[in-house]
Amino acid sequence: MILKTGTVISYQPYHWVSSSQFTLLVTLDLHFTGSPGAWNVGNNDRFITFFRPAGQDRYLLQFATGP
Repeated sequence: MILKTGTVISYQPYHWVSSSQFTLLVTLDLHFTGSPGAWNVGNNDRFITFFRPAGQDRYLLQFATGP
């Protein structure tokens, strides 16, 4: 599976701990070359948890289908 195109359609806050740890409910529009695997072609709703380790500028992201 190779992601050909992807767009964020919408997002909304779901759970807030701090600016270094929060979860959003995100709707993505995804299109693939080959089988999409566990994803849908088109709209995909996913909970994405953002976590920034202490002293880091970048976030780690965790994708899930449920909270």
